[in-house]
Amino acid sequence: TASWARERDAVVCRELRASNVDIVSVSGLTLYDPQVVIKANGGTPPTSMTSMQNVMSKIGHPEKPLAAPDSFPSLPAGVLFDDNSPMHGGLPPWETLGISLEGFHPRYQGGETTAIAQMNEFMQRDDGKVVANFEKPNTSPAEFQPGQQDTTVLSPHVAIGSLSPRLLYHEVLKVQS
Repeated sequence: TASWARERDAVVCRELRASNVDIVSVSGLTLYDPQVVIKANGGTPPTSMTSMQNVMSKIGHPEKPLAAPDSFPSLPAGVLFDDNSPMHGGLPPWETLGISLEGFHPRYQGGETTAIAQMNEFMQRDDGKVVANFEKPNTSPAEFQPGQQDTTVLSPHVAIGSLSPRLLYHEVLKVQS
């Protein structure tokens, strides 16, 4: 949504079109397409939560997320690494990048499967009452004890795209209804 990202995407799209690549662009990182929000707010971005809530009341609920695809097309040979490389299709080992993981203990498990499991667990806490009556706790988000946090701990997943904000929104609506 940032101007630098829109400019970057325009350059990438222009280059792909020049190579006769079909492009399908969808808005999915945010609850609403930012251009729709700006238009509904009279041509300017909302600058407060109240103005955003007013826009949301005009627009209505965000679209439901698209279903996951059944499959993806294969990548052309050599896109990730040389076909003869043992790393074809994967990431190089941390050690080859000069990174040691000795003593490293990740706080968060990544990926969509984990994000959806965390979301579902939070939605079911106390038969949904935790979600229905949710208030942001007055705690530090840096204090993380697996299974003991008061928040959803879903922000990292939403921020990097491993959890759709639209899926989260519609799951909350289900619990609240």
